[in-house]
Amino acid sequence: MHTPSNTSGDDTTVAPWLAVLSVGIGAFALVTSEFLPVGLLPAMAAELAISKGQAGLMITTPGIVAAFAAIFVTVGSGRLDRRIVLLALTALLVASNLLVALAPSYAWILLGRAMLGVGVGGFWAIGSAIGPRLVSPQHASRAMSIIFAGVSLGTVAGVPAGALVGELVGWRVAFGAASAIAVLVFIGQLLLLPKLPPTQAIRLRQLPMIFGIPKARLGLIATAMIFTGQFAAYTYIAPFLTQVSHLAAGTVSAML
Repeated sequence: MHTPSNTSGDDTTVAPWLAVLSVGIGAFALVTSEFLPVGLLPAMAAELAISKGQAGLMITTPGIVAAFAAIFVTVGSGRLDRRIVLLALTALLVASNLLVALAPSYAWILLGRAMLGVGVGGFWAIGSAIGPRLVSPQHASRAMSIIFAGVSLGTVAGVPAGALVGELVGWRVAFGAASAIAVLVFIGQLLLLPKLPPTQAIRLRQLPMIFGIPKARLGLIATAMIFTGQFAAYTYIAPFLTQVSHLAAGTVSAML
């Protein structure tokens, strides 16, 4: 739509890159939290006395909430400073993981996961566009690479790490650790991110315009199919490895 201007000043200093790194680590914490139940699903289902299918709602719930949150955060944030919005989303991540770690019942866990969905949808709505605003235009692609490296690292390393922690000390500790990481991310963003006033407000009536672009429609359909397939399979990869491949529970994290 447009290229946001740099709002952080001279990116030849280390400060803007530390700010970018704080967003990248935030993306890592967010994606790790989103996928955390994948490696812990059998253990969580057993302790909560629910089926593995029901436990899969811990992945489905934040996904559905995120789809709507992305729209409402985009529109609702309006003229709010994007730094404040990002800090609020990170605080929601802290609260979500803490609630799951301390949840007395499955219903409370689903509530915590729904809160995470707001953070996930909100981050993809505004977080991915923050990187280019922190540095000069010629370094925008590098800033984006750092942020999306956090996404990749969370997908590749976060899930097996969570599964390993869950295997050693329990799934509640794994969520507690994720909450602790999110606290550190919040402090880092609070100290490092500059003010990021919005460059323009998006109105609800503008969003359907994207469907008038043929290539955008194709991209949306392809994205929906890709992620539906990915989550349908990946959500139940741990039960598959233990029940179908007959692997020991202790080797699941290594396989992931």
